[in-house]
Amino acid sequence: MPDFAHLLLGKDLRALKKSNEVAELVKDQQSFDLLFGLLLHHERPLVMRAADAVEKITLAHPEFLEP
Repeated sequence: MPDFAHLLLGKDLRALKKSNEVAELVKDQQSFDLLFGLLLHHERPLVMRAADAVEKITLAHPEFLEP
């Protein structure tokens, strides 16, 4: 499993490039759940990038949001 937090860390709130990279790495429910868990992280830039990646992934795979 990739370390999504490590990939998404950074201080610049405008830098969303890594969220594209992370979105491409998520191929299954388990990896999506790990990424989704980062929405509760204490680092605001990381949360913003994780949310951007989640949005991109769920456009193609809305079933990942189902319980």
